[in-house]
Formats: sequence, C-alpha cells, structure tokens
Amino acid sequence: MAARVIAMTGPAGSGKTERFLARYRKALGQFAPRSTLWLAPTWRAAAAVQDRLMAGTLRGKSWPVVEPIEGFFVKGREGPLQDGELQRAAAWARAIAESARKGA
Repeated sequence: MAARVIAMTGPAGSGKTERFLARYRKALGQFAPRSTLWLAPTWRAAAAVQDRLMAGTLRGKSWPVVEPIEGFFVKGREGPLQDGELQRAAAWARAIAESARKGA
C-alpha cells in the first residue's frame, strides 16, 4: 500500500491538534498496530501527543508511533544534501522503523 501523508496548517489555538488526534485515533483502529506514524516538531511535542493519545480511547492498547521530525542540512538554499546528511537521514528512518517494529 502506498504511504499517505496528511499535513495541516493554521495558527496556534485553531484546533489542528484536536482534529489530527481524532483522525489518528481513527487510523489506528483501521490499520495494523504500529503501522501509522505521527511526526511532531520536537521531542516535547511528540511526548505531549503520545500522552494525549494514550490518555484517551487508546488506554491499554499498543503505543502509537510518535516521533520528532529531524532536520537535515543542504548546500545552498535548495540542496543537494550536504555530505553525510543522506546517511543521517537513512539512519533516522531506520530508527523510526525499528521503534515501530519493537513497539518502543
């Protein structure tokens, strides 16, 4: 199955997180455990989303995959990636996949 990416923008306090939480909970019920991914802007935001998911209807179920986004350096304004960044990106993707596989 092809990956599906959903992005939402808006000002703080506009309800983005609540709408995403509702959508994500629904997706978690439709797909295999740990097959969905929520990327958050920081570790703190990832922990807050994880807590909110687990405090709601997911209590006692397997932990969803919520990870912070990683930044990568490019040459100039648009790239290509700087030396070593492709390897760092691959390592980041492997770590997320491993986290999902282990259920960590």
